[in-house]
Amino acid sequence: MTLTEVSSVEGETGDFKVTLKKRPRYILEDKCTGCGTCVKYCPVEYPDPFNQEISSNKAVHVYFSQAIPLVSYIDDSCLFLKEKKCLICESVCQADAIDFSQKEEKIEVEVGAIILSSGIKPFDPSVKAEYGYGKYPNVVTSMDFERLLSSTGPYSGEVLRASDKKHPRNIAWIQCVGSRRVTEGENSYCSGVCCTYTQKQVILTKDHEPDTTCTIFHNDIRAFGKDFERYFQRTEDLPGVQFIRSYASIAGGKPPRITMCGCATPRPMKASRKKSSTWWCSVLGSIRRPITNSWPRSLAFSLTIMAST
Repeated sequence: MTLTEVSSVEGETGDFKVTLKKRPRYILEDKCTGCGTCVKYCPVEYPDPFNQEISSNKAVHVYFSQAIPLVSYIDDSCLFLKEKKCLICESVCQADAIDFSQKEEKIEVEVGAIILSSGIKPFDPSVKAEYGYGKYPNVVTSMDFERLLSSTGPYSGEVLRASDKKHPRNIAWIQCVGSRRVTEGENSYCSGVCCTYTQKQVILTKDHEPDTTCTIFHNDIRAFGKDFERYFQRTEDLPGVQFIRSYASIAGGKPPRITMCGCATPRPMKASRKKSSTWWCSVLGSIRRPITNSWPRSLAFSLTIMAST
């Protein structure tokens, strides 16, 4: 059930009544053909949150290409919903699928159990000046880079630098951003996924551009899942790939290049040494943090009371 959120929960263990609030799509699912004409003519544009705000979006759109149902919806940025003007989408839709008469629905369902999936969110590296995120256009997060690699991403799968829209031939990854430190604003724990998804990004980058030089700065590699060590070895054996044990930071740079420095210990382990080098793009492997206070206060209170009885 899409465009729906939980409003309240009543009942007891094994017998819950859940009240759902379903917002209107303003598009009739059984009529919409997915032609995209309404998206083409919509005058409202804003940064696309699904593509990490690298590309733009329209007030009417499909949230992402694998969405179910694969039908457009109209969000709150729509000029008609805000100011009662425009209606261009309604006039160009040949299927007559636009319906601004839809209202918010309240739905009640009875369930025997409830699973809370609170989700996670990436650490925001812009709060740490040493990484230069938000200051240097070619410093991106792992989520940004993930969208760049995707065929449904902002550049249709091409890895392009923000500064000049050219292919970076020398990319550095910085691991453990915001984690495994006890300094203020960071976290002492390990997310457990960053090492492996970075290796995946390196493999895909080499698949896109075989001549790209990839350097990964890490605290240490935590390949603890089934066949994860083999996956790491596969990545390390690729030509032009180097893993360096180091806490690295962005020392400066003049676009399109970035200067990084750190105390490096190359593999195999040797004596550490300070080093400063230049890259065309830097990817920050930010940790994943649990989302707190993601549920409505009334719902969280209700579930807490039920759990204690």
